[in-house]
Amino acid sequence: MMRSAISAISTGFRTTLFAFVLACIVSVPIIGQNIEDSIVLVLAGDGDSVVKGMAPGVVLSTDGAILVPHDLVKSARRVQVRLRDGEIFDDVKLVGVDERRGVAVLRIRTTGLFRSNFIEPSELTSGLSVGLITHDPQKLWLRSQAKITEVGLADDFVGAGSGYRVARFAGKLPSSGIGGVLFSENGHIAAIVTRSNEIRDGGFAVPVSGLVGMAEGATVVSYSSGNLLKIPSEAEFIAQNNPSTDPKDLFKASKTIWVDSRTSMFKEHQLINELQKRPEIKEWGWNFLSSGNWNERARADLVITLDHQILTFDFTYTVHHRKTDIVLTSGKVVIGSGAGGAPKLVTDMIRKLKALSGETSKKTGSN
Repeated sequence: MMRSAISAISTGFRTTLFAFVLACIVSVPIIGQNIEDSIVLVLAGDGDSVVKGMAPGVVLSTDGAILVPHDLVKSARRVQVRLRDGEIFDDVKLVGVDERRGVAVLRIRTTGLFRSNFIEPSELTSGLSVGLITHDPQKLWLRSQAKITEVGLADDFVGAGSGYRVARFAGKLPSSGIGGVLFSENGHIAAIVTRSNEIRDGGFAVPVSGLVGMAEGATVVSYSSGNLLKIPSEAEFIAQNNPSTDPKDLFKASKTIWVDSRTSMFKEHQLINELQKRPEIKEWGWNFLSSGNWNERARADLVITLDHQILTFDFTYTVHHRKTDIVLTSGKVVIGSGAGGAPKLVTDMIRKLKALSGETSKKTGSN
């Protein structure tokens, strides 16, 4: 009987010990290399294969919901999502936007994504040491150290907005790319940096735990396929997003055009139709955006403005680079209206743009 009792006690102890060890294994957070598996790389472009922005995104759900900075995708035409293991998704949809907090949710067609736990709001406190993951063209999934310095309503911080909780942090943000992801020492996601910031030694981040419900949104935008998007070199990325101030360089790099007419006597479509007849437009790779939609202007490389001097036959045009506001060329022609005068104005504009780019001197040998 004594042996039976000892055996029973031994068996019970082993069972209890096994259960205790199993519970410990299950409860230990998955950290180390796995935190990167819950953070993706998002590339955004506004035409062809040119990448205009890149940022880390946080996996909100295992079935493909990704939280990203809204600044990254709000004017994008093409979006691509890359996982840490090398998988690439070119079919991306926008399913939710919170403009106040500066976040958006994308969805890709997949299942089984790794999703880290999210830190509870009560754990996000001043003085908390955290990790920071950022993306640079040549330094993807880069880890660095950061610290939460203050937590509170955005209203209390200059430049943070209003009406939501925000964490101010000190840490190194990349010189190129947007945002970053803060995570705790136990491998839980804490907050996402949502806005590009000229101050690279810190900024504001939005706690992620309160944004999980955004994963349930319906499709708002279906982006064009991101299959053409490639990770640029650091030099290429900086050049694309910090253009030269040389009008010649700006002209050669410009591909998207928005036309704005300030006179009823010369319609936008009259200019666009005439420009599209010219072989130079195809050679330059110009693509015309919808002139009737003011939101399209934000995606334009060049803006062409038409105007008319009242009580005269003088029509003027200006071609300026939208991002730098540098005027590339301008001119004035004497015509009756856009209906019959578009060819004359377009001929004058193209002649001046060819001279700017050096094409005239190459063909004729003149300055």
